[in-house]
Amino acid sequence: MDDVHAAGLTPLQLKDVLTQMLKGFVENPTISVTVMEANSYKVYVSGEVKQPGVQLIRSEITLMKLITMAGGFTEWANKKKILILRKELGIDKRITANYNRIVEGKDPDIIINRGIRLLYHKRGEEP
Repeated sequence: MDDVHAAGLTPLQLKDVLTQMLKGFVENPTISVTVMEANSYKVYVSGEVKQPGVQLIRSEITLMKLITMAGGFTEWANKKKILILRKELGIDKRITANYNRIVEGKDPDIIINRGIRLLYHKRGEEP
């Protein structure tokens, strides 16, 4: 049997793939698929947060939640200019968010998906 690529498949879909593959070797194969841990989403956080680095998320989350996961801002963070880098249709897109405006309800919270990079700048720096 060859390697089986499980990424992107549900447990039921993976069970069906494995069952079909094993039918050539075993009569009426019985397969169980159990997800032990789902950490397939990674978000990269750098700059003026207390815990920069890779954050593992299970699904999309909001910018506010991600800031909390990264330990919050350092005292030097420029909360008005958070740079979000994402790929959309293969093209790099830069988005600037203002934490203060989100907290005040003037701007909507931003949805963060896998592969996003967030850069928190020091006060006085430009993204």
